[in-house]
Amino acid sequence: MSMPDPDFDPNVPRIPPVLDTPRLRRIRFRAWHRGMKEMDFILGRFADRHLASLEDADIVRFEALLEMSDPDLYNWISGRESIPADHDHALTGRIIAFNNTAQNAD
Repeated sequence: MSMPDPDFDPNVPRIPPVLDTPRLRRIRFRAWHRGMKEMDFILGRFADRHLASLEDADIVRFEALLEMSDPDLYNWISGRESIPADHDHALTGRIIAFNNTAQNAD
């Protein structure tokens, strides 16, 4: 019988094993450490769930979104403001849908 991990904390997100490249680990870190807690949860949970399965083009789009300010991103994702054309793509739609689904599941 194995001993429980004394460092295990169920409240700390674990790095999915498929995020085995430095680039994906860096993106995940940036998604969880934004500065605005709401965006940490939105982008961090999305990264945990979907980052490993994104196509390269969507990874580039996700990185571009990470460069945007938290208030702008929050307003776009919450529907308070229109998404600018250069960030209005299927990936942003997936993040919005994921956020709406996650909120409804809580």
